[in-house]
Amino acid sequence: MLNLYENIGWHRVVVGVVRARGAAILVLLILLAGVLASTPAQAAERAIDIDRIMRHLEALSSFSPRISGYEGAEKAAQYIADQLRSYGYDVELEEYNVTVPVDYGAKLYLETPKGSYELKAYALAPNVVETCATEGLEGEVVYLETRYNDLRDFEGLDVKDKIVALDYDSEKAWRWAAYLGAKAVIFLIDENTHFTYLDDFWKRFWVPIDFPRIAVKSSDFISVYESGAKGKIVIKMKYEVKKAYNVVAVAEGDSDTIVMLTTHYDTWSIIPSLAEGADDALSAAVLLDIARLVYGRHKYTLMVTFFSGYHQALQGAREFAYAHKEDILPKLGLVLEIQVSSSSKEVGIYDRGNFHAYYPVSYQNSISPLKRRARDLLKDRGVRVVLWEYDPAEAPIDRPRYFNFEIFSMLSIPSMALGSYLWESRATPADTYDRLLSSPETKPREVAKLFGDAYLALADLFLDYSESLLNFFREGNLRSFKGKVVYFDASEGVYKPLGDSLVLMFGRSTVRGVWVAARHYMITKTDKNGRFIVRTVVTSDYGSYEIFAFQDEPPEGPIKYAPDFGVYARMAFNVRAFKELNDIEVSVFNAGSVVFFDVMDPDTASPVSEFIPVLVIDHHTQNYARYFSFAWEWVGFAPSREMSTGTLVVYENPRLAQTPTFDAVVELGGTRWFAAIFNNRGKGYVVEPGQQIIVPFTIREAFLGFRLVDEERVKAAKSSRLFVEPIELTMSEAKEEWERAEEYLKEKKWYEARGSYVLAWMLERKAYVNLRNFIFDASYASVFFLLLALPFAYLLERLIFEFEDVRRRVGAFIGLFIAVVIFMLFEHPGFTLIASLPLVAIAFLMLVLTLVPMIITTNHAIEAIKELRTRFIGKHFAELDKLSAMVLAASLGLRNLRRRWLRTTLLIVSIIIATMAFVSIVSVLSTRYVAPVATFEVERGYEGLLIRQRGFRPLPSFLSKQIASAFPQDVEYVSEVIFYYPFGQNIEIARTKKGEPITIDAVLGLDPRDFEVIPALREDFEALFVEGSRPFESRDELACILPIQLVEQLRNAGIDVKIGST
Repeated sequence: MLNLYENIGWHRVVVGVVRARGAAILVLLILLAGVLASTPAQAAERAIDIDRIMRHLEALSSFSPRISGYEGAEKAAQYIADQLRSYGYDVELEEYNVTVPVDYGAKLYLETPKGSYELKAYALAPNVVETCATEGLEGEVVYLETRYNDLRDFEGLDVKDKIVALDYDSEKAWRWAAYLGAKAVIFLIDENTHFTYLDDFWKRFWVPIDFPRIAVKSSDFISVYESGAKGKIVIKMKYEVKKAYNVVAVAEGDSDTIVMLTTHYDTWSIIPSLAEGADDALSAAVLLDIARLVYGRHKYTLMVTFFSGYHQALQGAREFAYAHKEDILPKLGLVLEIQVSSSSKEVGIYDRGNFHAYYPVSYQNSISPLKRRARDLLKDRGVRVVLWEYDPAEAPIDRPRYFNFEIFSMLSIPSMALGSYLWESRATPADTYDRLLSSPETKPREVAKLFGDAYLALADLFLDYSESLLNFFREGNLRSFKGKVVYFDASEGVYKPLGDSLVLMFGRSTVRGVWVAARHYMITKTDKNGRFIVRTVVTSDYGSYEIFAFQDEPPEGPIKYAPDFGVYARMAFNVRAFKELNDIEVSVFNAGSVVFFDVMDPDTASPVSEFIPVLVIDHHTQNYARYFSFAWEWVGFAPSREMSTGTLVVYENPRLAQTPTFDAVVELGGTRWFAAIFNNRGKGYVVEPGQQIIVPFTIREAFLGFRLVDEERVKAAKSSRLFVEPIELTMSEAKEEWERAEEYLKEKKWYEARGSYVLAWMLERKAYVNLRNFIFDASYASVFFLLLALPFAYLLERLIFEFEDVRRRVGAFIGLFIAVVIFMLFEHPGFTLIASLPLVAIAFLMLVLTLVPMIITTNHAIEAIKELRTRFIGKHFAELDKLSAMVLAASLGLRNLRRRWLRTTLLIVSIIIATMAFVSIVSVLSTRYVAPVATFEVERGYEGLLIRQRGFRPLPSFLSKQIASAFPQDVEYVSEVIFYYPFGQNIEIARTKKGEPITIDAVLGLDPRDFEVIPALREDFEALFVEGSRPFESRDELACILPIQLVEQLRNAGIDVKIGST
C-alpha cells in the first residue's frame, strides 16, 4: 500500500517558510480552533446525519449487482474511497483476486401457437461449482400452479424431459420437478414475491448437478404462455477470477496501536444479477457517516475498513490479514464491526460467529472486559442490548452469522461487533432501495439512528480508551493452503496438472459441540497449471477442511472432471493447517455422473443424516471401480439431519473401468448392510465422460435393486433346502405395495405412488437383510462344521474300528473325515450357497494350522510350570497327569460305548436333537417392530395417534410426509409436534428495563391445521384465548401464543405485544 502504513504512529511534519506576520496569524487561527473545538456547535456537528446516511445507502444500492468481483462492487469501492478522502483520511484500495460466478445474462425463448417470444431471464446461483450454463436447452414448457408444494401438485402431469414453470414462492416444489425427471425450472417472480434469506439454501442444489434454473417476471410469462408451448433456455454464466477491493482509510493517532472500525460493502443474492443489496449496504452507509464524525486525532490510530468478499467466506478480511501480518496485525489493538439490518431494531453485541466459533482462554480474558465496558456504556445511554452471549452452537443451523472480525479474533486480536438481532431482509433479490423504504417490515432510518448513535459512542470510547488494548497475535498463527489439482495419466503412469479447475473447500470446527454450527465454504479457481492458494484459514487447533476439485470447462453441460476416490486418489479429507503454509494435492478424473434422489435410512424412512460410504463396483465382476467418487447433499454444507436431502451423485468413467457398466451400493455398515442397491434393473449403469444421468423416481429403482437380488438369492437358498418361508412372506408383502405403487404411477398420482414405493422398499430391504444373514450364518457355519469333523472322525474311528495299528488308524480317520466332508457338501446348505469352495478350504486350513501351534504351545507351557512346581515344592503322591487321565477316561468311555450299542444309539440321537434345537434357536430372524406402548383417553387431545421415539428423541422432519403419502386412504392429517425444551435450563427471550432476564421453560410449535383437529383449540377457543386473538394463518407467520402473565412482563419491559397482530 505504498507508504501509507509506514507513517502510522508518527507525527507528520509540515515544513514551510512564512513571514513573521503570517506566523502570528497562524498562531491565532490555531488558538481559535482550540476554542471552537469545545463549543456546543461541534457537538451538534457530530450528530448522526440520517439524511446523509440515506444518500449513501441510495448510492451504494445503485451499483447493482454489487457482488464482489462485479463492476458494481468496484464502483461502490471507489465511491466509499472518495467519501473517505473528502473527510481527510489517507485511503487505499487494496486489490485481491476472488473466484465468483459471473452472470453474462439469460434468455427464455417461447414458441406458442400465437407466435415466438423472447423473455428476459435471470439465472440463479450455481449448484456449488456447476453454473448450469447452456447454449440452448429445449423442451416443452409445463406451467404448474402449486398448492401443496410437494408431489401432490404434479398429480396428472408428466414432466419428464420437460421444462417446468412454477411460482417462486412454491418452497421446494422445484426439487420434486427434478425428482420426476424435468430438464429445467422457470421461477416466476413479481413485486409480491416473498424472497427470504433461506432461498440461498433451498433454491439450489448443494452438489454439482446440471439442472438449469432461471427466474422470469410473472407478467411477462403469463401474458404469452399457452399450453403445449416449446421453450428454449440460454444461460451464460461462468466461474472466473476477478479483481476485488478492500477500502482502507487511516487517521493517525498519538499511539501506533490501531483501533479498526469495519464492515463490508458487497452483497449476494440467489439471483446474482438481482443483487442491489440495499439492506446489506446499510452497515456501510452508517459507517461512512461515523467515519466522518470520528475523523481527527485520537489516543489510538484510527483505521476504517470496508471489506468485500464477505459472501465468499470473508475473503476480503482474510486477504487483508495475510497482506498485513507484519505491519498492521501486530499493532491492531481492537476490531469493532457494525452489522445491521433494517428489519431489526434489537441490539446485540457479538464476540463470536459461525466461521470458527471457538476461542482460547487467553483471548476470552482479553475481550471480556472490553465487551462488558461496551454493554455498560450502551446501558447508560438507554440502549437495551437483547443479545449479549451469542452461541453459534445454539443458533438455527440455516441462519449462520458471519463477521469479518472473526478473522482477527481467530488470530487472538480483540474483536467484537455491534449488530442486529435478526437479518431477515439481507442478500435477497427483494433487497432493493425502493422496497426498503416502502416495506412496513423495514425501518432503515430508525435502525440507522439507533445503531449509528450506539456505534459512535463505542468508537469514541475505544479510540481514546484509558486502558491498554492487549494483542496476542503471533504471525505463526496465520495459516494458509497452497495446492495443486492433478489427474493420473494411465498411459504414461504419471500425475499431470489440470488447469482451470474449481477447488471446493468445506471447513468446519473440530471442537466438540460446535462442529456443525461453525462452518464455511470457499471456491477457488486454479491457474492454467492447476495451482491455487487459499489464505488465512482456521488453524489445526480449531478446525479441519474437506477439499475437493472439479473442472467444468467449458461451462456448458455437466461437470467434466470430478474428485478421484479410486486407486490413484490423492485425497484431502480432514486436512488441518498445522503450519504457516500447508502443501496439498488433490486428484480428479474425467467422469460422468449419475444423480440419485430419495436415498434414505431404512430405519427412519428419511434421508440419510450422516456421511455414508458408497461402493461403486463393476456390474459383472463385482470388483471395485478403479476411478470413482460420490457426493452427498447437505444443504448449506451443514452435516445434520435437518439439512440432508438424500440426494447422491456418483461419478464414474467406463473407459477407465474393466467393463463399461457399474452398480452403486449405499453401505450402512455392520449388520445393517445396505440402504440401497442401484443396478439399473440388473443391467448396470453406463455413463460417458461429461454426461449426466438423472434417475427419476429413485425410490422405485431402490426397490428393484433389492428385489432382483432377493429373487436370485431366495432361489439359491430354496435349492439348498434353506428355510426361507418368513422371508418369502415379507417379499410377498413388498410385492403387494409395489403393485399398488405401480397402479398409482399409471394414474400419475405421484404422491401416493412414492409413499407405496417407500413401504415396498422398506419391506424388500428387510427381506434382503434377513436373507443375507441366513446365508451368511449358513456359510460361516460350514467352516466350523469342517473343524468339528476332525474330532468327529476321530471319535467315529474309535467307536467303530478301534485299530491298534497306527497306519490303519490314520487311514480310517482320513477316510471318515473325507466321507463326512462329502456328505456336508451335498447336504449342508452352507456349502451349496458358498460362491468359492477353495476359500472355505483355505479358511479351514488356517483354523487348523492356528489351533495346532496353540495346543503345542499351551502344552509346553503347562509342562514348564509343572517342572518348576516339582523343583521348588515337590510332587504329592496323589497328583496325576491330568491330560493323561483325560485321554485314558475318554478311551475307556469309547470302549464302553462299543459294548452298549443301544445306549450309544440313544446318546447320538439325543445329541443330534439337541444340536438341531440349538441351531433353530440361534438362527431365528431378528426384526424391529413398531408397537403401541399405551392407550390414553384425553378430553382435550388429538383424535388420532401419537408417534414418538423413546425418551422423546426427535423424529425425522420428513417422516410426516412419508406417513401421509404411504397411507393416503387411512390418514387424514399428520401434524408435526415441534417443541424446544432444554432440560434444566430456562430460555431467555427478553430483559426488563433493569436488565433482569425474562425467561420461559419451553416452546411448542403449532400448525394452522391444529386449530381444526385439536378439540380444545376448535371448540373452546374463546374460553382459552383473550378477546382479539386468532389462530395462525400460515406456517410462515412470525407470531406466537403467549400466557397473559408473560404478556404483562413483556409490556412492563417496554416490548410492544399486540393481540391478534401479525
